[in-house]
Amino acid sequence: MQWPICFGDLVDVGDLNNSVGVVTLWTKKEFILRHLKPEQYALVGQLYSRHEGFNALLRNCLANKNIRHILVVGVDLNKAGDALISFFECGVDENHSVKGVNDVIIDKEIPLTSLDNLRKHVKVYDYRSLKDFSKLSSIVNELENLGSYGEPEIFPITKQAIPDTYPSEKSGFVVRENYIGEAWLHILHNIMKFGFIKKSQYSDDQRELLNIVSVIEKEDPDNPKFYEFFKFTKEDLFNYYPQIISGDSIKGIEYSYGQRLRSEKDVDQIQIIIDILKKTLYTRRAIAVTWNLEKDISSEKPPCLILVHFLVQNKLLYMTAFFRSNDMFHAWPLNAFGLRKLQFTVAKEMDILPGSLTIISNSAHIYKQNWTATQDIIIQYNPKLKMLGDQRGNLIIRLVDGKIIITHTGPEGKVLDSFTGKDAYYLYTELIKKKKVSELSHAIYLGTELQKAVIALEKGIPYVQDQQLQFI
Repeated sequence: MQWPICFGDLVDVGDLNNSVGVVTLWTKKEFILRHLKPEQYALVGQLYSRHEGFNALLRNCLANKNIRHILVVGVDLNKAGDALISFFECGVDENHSVKGVNDVIIDKEIPLTSLDNLRKHVKVYDYRSLKDFSKLSSIVNELENLGSYGEPEIFPITKQAIPDTYPSEKSGFVVRENYIGEAWLHILHNIMKFGFIKKSQYSDDQRELLNIVSVIEKEDPDNPKFYEFFKFTKEDLFNYYPQIISGDSIKGIEYSYGQRLRSEKDVDQIQIIIDILKKTLYTRRAIAVTWNLEKDISSEKPPCLILVHFLVQNKLLYMTAFFRSNDMFHAWPLNAFGLRKLQFTVAKEMDILPGSLTIISNSAHIYKQNWTATQDIIIQYNPKLKMLGDQRGNLIIRLVDGKIIITHTGPEGKVLDSFTGKDAYYLYTELIKKKKVSELSHAIYLGTELQKAVIALEKGIPYVQDQQLQFI
């Protein structure tokens, strides 16, 4: 048997008959190894994960029962050290959950009897507070070499389960696209991947994200870019517009957003906003609300759209809308088109061009009855990766006189700034600190180009941005 059985390429192996293992957590194992000799340990390795890495450590220990002492040192960024120490001190319950810590589960394939036996014969030592690693050698030398406590045990690897939802930012997901259809695909994908599953007030579970911020740049509501995956026709869309832009009552509808914005209590908030903006172009008070405190605080059907806010900047009319609750499968696309139509209507009255539309959907959700249909759309019309086009400008990378030079130009090509260095890490951290990148695809692209530039610099070969390196 080859040992270690897990992550053998990531750990440092010493004397397989030694009884000491050293876990360095998030501290680089090289900082520890410089103070120890190979004959002083069986294995030295880092431990990043409270799940995969933690289980791998236990499997390695059970596969080599010469290990009787585990020293835990280093920086414990994600509390993997807490999990390890709690396992040895408190054990596990019948569900394989480590006692004393939250959300740490040991693989079900490892029997509880084997785990109890491991805890009985192996001792863990908490040296996370140790700063002077040179003391480790004398600490290790004082440990008794106890010998093996049994035959190696190897268990089947756990099959990877697909989680119901993936870790995420929890709140604040920005989707920026030119057109509503493109944005909708990304919104659906985000909710199905990261949405928290919870109950709703309509007897149906929901996947929910908090505060999806969608920015629409170019959509023309009078000549919409239409996609076959929309759940409505162009006729449906144009018939919907009055629900947003008109204050008239609509047959079959209890009330519309347009009524709340344009005729509630005989007040046309939108016209007032137009008049205010015409008089004071720089005002920050051009806000219209749909919420009626007297009616809505206890209503069973309060409005989902709460407010719209208009601002003029650089001779463009920008609009922001806030939804307290937004059905992102059925309602959001129509809402977005309707709000864009409202923005265009106000802009036309003011004789000004529209800027982007921003929609903040506080509770952005998809009901369970629509999950399958949503997933089908995502699979069939996979959201496209936005390739570059960063609105903060372009970054041009060159090699000059043995250094990497990054020139920052604006979208129109004007030079704004420059950075010089030889180290990719230094350069990309400078770009991050100076807020030079906004697009994820642009950031990843720059990382690959900077690494190419570093390799070219080290090898003494030419570097040309966007071209493969030519090794001679």
